[in-house]
Amino acid sequence: MERIRRYIHSFFLPTFDWIQVEVTSFCNAACIYCPYTTLRHCWVNRHMTMETFGHVIPALKNAKLAYLQGWGEPLLNPSFFRMVEEAKKAGCQVGTTTNGMLLDGRMIDRIIQSGLDILSFSLANTDPCNDYVRKGAPVETVLDRIRELTAAKKRAGIDKPDIHVAYVLLQSNKDDVKRLPSLLKGLGVSEVVISTLDYIPTPELRKEELFPQTKEEFESLRTYLDEVQADGAKMGVPIHYQIGYGGHRRSFCSENIEKALVISATGDVLPCVSASIPVSEDRGQTENTELRERLTFGNITKQSIANIWWSEGYKKFRRSFYQEHGAASCQNCSKLHLIHFGPTAGGGCIFDLH
Repeated sequence: MERIRRYIHSFFLPTFDWIQVEVTSFCNAACIYCPYTTLRHCWVNRHMTMETFGHVIPALKNAKLAYLQGWGEPLLNPSFFRMVEEAKKAGCQVGTTTNGMLLDGRMIDRIIQSGLDILSFSLANTDPCNDYVRKGAPVETVLDRIRELTAAKKRAGIDKPDIHVAYVLLQSNKDDVKRLPSLLKGLGVSEVVISTLDYIPTPELRKEELFPQTKEEFESLRTYLDEVQADGAKMGVPIHYQIGYGGHRRSFCSENIEKALVISATGDVLPCVSASIPVSEDRGQTENTELRERLTFGNITKQSIANIWWSEGYKKFRRSFYQEHGAASCQNCSKLHLIHFGPTAGGGCIFDLH
C-alpha cells in the first residue's frame, strides 16, 4: 500500500508559484546585515553542483518560476548559466538576485543570451557615504551596472531580463530611501521591493531592525514609505514594500508555503531560506549568536521532491498554519507579522535577500 501511495504522489505535485534554489553560499561582498558577514566565523561556503541541480528539474516542470538565489552571489557558481538553460528547458521563468559586481560587458552579454527573465539588484543605501552598509558593492557601481544592462538590452532589441531592485531598509540609513525614486528614474527598472530585516542573528544587528511595536510607530513608517512609493509612481518607478508590525499577526506565512519551497545548495528541501543557514555544526555558538532551528524535510539527492512534499512531516508543517497559526519553530519569526503594500500587495513573489 505504501508503494502505491508513493507512486501516486510522484505524479501529483502542485503547481508551484516559485521554487527558490540556493545555487551558492559564496559571496564577494560583506554586507553588515547579512549572515554571511555576521556568522563568518562558522559560515560554510558551498556551490550547488549540476548533479544536484538535475534532481530539481522534475519539480521545475510544475513551477511558474525558478529563482536561482539564496544566501550568496549566484553568479559565482561556475554552472550558473547551465542551470538557467536547464530551468528554461523545463518550461518555467527564471530569475536571480545579484549584487552587480560581476556584471562586466561579457557577463551582461551572457545574461542577455541566456534568456534570464528577471535580474534583481540588491541595494541598502542610495548615498555613497553609506556604502559601509554593503561593503564591496558600492551604490554607484550598482547603478552603473543597471545602466549598462539597460543599454545592452536596447542594443539587442530585447525586453529581458526584467530589471528589479531589492532594497533593504535599515534603521541607520532610513533617510537614504527617499532618494531611491530619483536615482532609478529612467534606468529601466520595472519593479522595486523595499523590505526590512527579518533575520537578526546577532545583538549588534538589533539596532538596524525596523519593526514597529505600536500603532503610532507603524503609521509613521507607513506614511514615510507611502511618500517614497508616490514619488516612484510619478517618476515611473513602481515600488512596493513590506513591513512588519508587532500588533499584526498574519493567519498564514508570507513565504507562500503551500505553493513554494526552497532547495539548499546541498539539496535539502526547506520552507524558507532562513530555515537552514549554511553554518558548520561545530560553530562555537555563543550567547551572542542566534540561529533558528534547522527545518528540513528531506534531500532531493535521496528522495524525489514529490515524495518529500507529500511526506507526513512536511504535510504536518503546512497544516500547522491552518490549525495552530504555524509550527512551533516559526512562532517567533517576523515574517508572520509582515504586511505588503503596493502593486502586488497581499501576495506575490518577493525576494529580498542580498
